[in-house]
Amino acid sequence: MVGAATLLALLSMVIYYRAHRLTHGTRSLKGDERNEGVSLEGSSISSSGTNKNPSQSSASISFHQSHSLAQMGSAYDQGDTSSVPQKSKNHLESIRKDEGLTSPMSLLSSSNPSPSKSPISSENPGAMRVKSPDKLAGDLHLFDGSLTFTAEELSCAPAEVVGRSCHGALYKATLDSGNVLAIKWLKEGIAKGKKDFAREVKKLGSIRHPNLVSLQGYYWGPKDHEKMLISKYINGQCLAFYLQESEPRKLQSLSLDDRLRIAVNSARCLNYLHNERAIPHGNLKSTNILLEPPNMNPLLTDYSLHRILTSAGTAEQVLNAGALGYRPPEFASSSKPCPSLKSDVYAFGVILLELLTGKSSLDIVSADQGVVDLTDWVKLLSEGNRSSECFDKLLVDTPNVEAPRVLDEILQVALKCILPASERPDMKTVFEDLSTVAL
Repeated sequence: MVGAATLLALLSMVIYYRAHRLTHGTRSLKGDERNEGVSLEGSSISSSGTNKNPSQSSASISFHQSHSLAQMGSAYDQGDTSSVPQKSKNHLESIRKDEGLTSPMSLLSSSNPSPSKSPISSENPGAMRVKSPDKLAGDLHLFDGSLTFTAEELSCAPAEVVGRSCHGALYKATLDSGNVLAIKWLKEGIAKGKKDFAREVKKLGSIRHPNLVSLQGYYWGPKDHEKMLISKYINGQCLAFYLQESEPRKLQSLSLDDRLRIAVNSARCLNYLHNERAIPHGNLKSTNILLEPPNMNPLLTDYSLHRILTSAGTAEQVLNAGALGYRPPEFASSSKPCPSLKSDVYAFGVILLELLTGKSSLDIVSADQGVVDLTDWVKLLSEGNRSSECFDKLLVDTPNVEAPRVLDEILQVALKCILPASERPDMKTVFEDLSTVAL
């Protein structure tokens, strides 16, 4: 009996010791995890761990919440007649998911997560971990003297995610000098090697036009995911946002005069790229046209990035264009489609249709002859002499008696742009045709 009691007491002590050790071990592990960085939970932000002073852990991380709409975001209005297509809510949701509401963080840290290796926890999609920056070892190249700063200054600048695309994440970074930059952090594996990348990006940086957001420089880091493109940050929303914002509107509605001016100036920029620089934009879409207030001056972004991408990166860009409704039909039969002058004209034609209809290129339309996309819907109405049914009601209800003529003239240019490749006009002709349209 004594032996059994002793054995039972010994067993109880072992069980207690194991349970006590497991409990303290788990707490220690969680403490280590908390010390790794900052957790961003939805709209709140907290600093965890034993260090109660955030400034002691990283001078380059700001611990306040920064709210920012994505430049590439858009919202959608609702159609109210059977002949007008309804807005694509799925597209709205997909863009909203790409918007970043994060705290400013160090941009060039080698411990900063790659856009292709998302820092967002799979278990908690609202959480992001941000670590302190390490010493920089990469190369920063600036193309002219309009901006001067060092990689160290850039690394210490607070940065927030303002958009994401097939190329990677877009950051807004504010330098101590007050200059605000747009930093496109390329996804790992989509950029060419250093020599080819540097040669091509310098060519792109030499392109200047009043309607273009020109590249100002680039950063090439020691790790595969540390490749960044630098340009000035434009404090304006994209064209898609203005055209497709839902009620109640926060932005001004674009008048017919605004839309004509946007079309002409965008065409002028494309004509310059095509005929003065012999290079296609390659990634035309309404989210890549920023409108700079107060005059709504259009600025094209993300131009000619296919020149610095691998074949896989270019293929992903083309696939993305197709998913968004801007890919020309001839790409469907090509084994390796690549952006071209002709594909630019097609995409610009789709943008003209968005300007005329106020709708998204992604809209699926319930038409008389079945379900079709935006381009087919407009063509069907045009062939049936019902073009007026496709125009944005904001444009149709204008008191300007010249509006119907102007709308029809722009529509004719748009329809030519989306013809088969062999019949499409070049950008010079498109620009000249639009320039003759007058209110």
